[in-house]
Amino acid sequence: MEFVGATRAEAIAKATAFFQLPEEDLEIREFGPGQVYNLGARVLVVARPRVAVGGRTPEAGATRSRESRRGRSRGARESRAPEQEGRKDEAAPAAPSVRTTRGEISPVGDFAAGVIERMDIGDFEISEERDDDVTVITVSGPAGRKLLAGEGRTLDAIKLLATQAALRIDEENAPRVVIEVEGQEGVRQKVLEELADRAARRALKSGRSLALEPMNARERRIVHVALRDVDDVATMSIGSGRYRQVVVVPKGAPEWHEAVEAERKAAERARSDS
Repeated sequence: MEFVGATRAEAIAKATAFFQLPEEDLEIREFGPGQVYNLGARVLVVARPRVAVGGRTPEAGATRSRESRRGRSRGARESRAPEQEGRKDEAAPAAPSVRTTRGEISPVGDFAAGVIERMDIGDFEISEERDDDVTVITVSGPAGRKLLAGEGRTLDAIKLLATQAALRIDEENAPRVVIEVEGQEGVRQKVLEELADRAARRALKSGRSLALEPMNARERRIVHVALRDVDDVATMSIGSGRYRQVVVVPKGAPEWHEAVEAERKAAERARSDS
């Protein structure tokens, strides 16, 4: 996830609040003035938890993987026939990445597709939709599955590049760019529901409202629904366009009545639409 602040401390504070983890439990990469287009004097950090889903740290997982590989290598050497000694495995050739476009895509989508094509990780389909000033680019196929490797860091890197491309194309009206791999929606929903639960518990404990990072309309809806039946907690959205975000409000906070009213209006709209 990307977090922007006037200072490094402010950006990291947003990251720790978002993940509900202390700074030492996050892997953080910092970008300062002049390194990211349109950043100005602000600081951008890209952060992710050091602890993977299920409590396994990447370092521990890598250690076990190395040990497992060493064990398999010893077994392979012991069982290898004499005439096979000295043979080396040949690396699989890279598969060309050829796109198939579903529907129309914008120059930003075309840019993202061009990046993936140059990676030689297999064919892929790409589609795009605009949702509340957010451009959602969906990738499917063999290349899409490979983009999820390494806990999605490659996907995050392409998203960062596509966001910069959007700003260069139209700085005034640049959308927030989201890149998804088809089939990962269930995983993303679970992550957002867990995030909503942590945010609610923290808001109730502190007695203060907690603003989450900007999300697209679908992601905000998941958070709203996840907390709809939680006692003494209300949610509302603030901001506009790609900066719109969910605020988790505990009972007794100054924004409580505003959030309750926002929930009431949202429920009325949902009933009228059904």
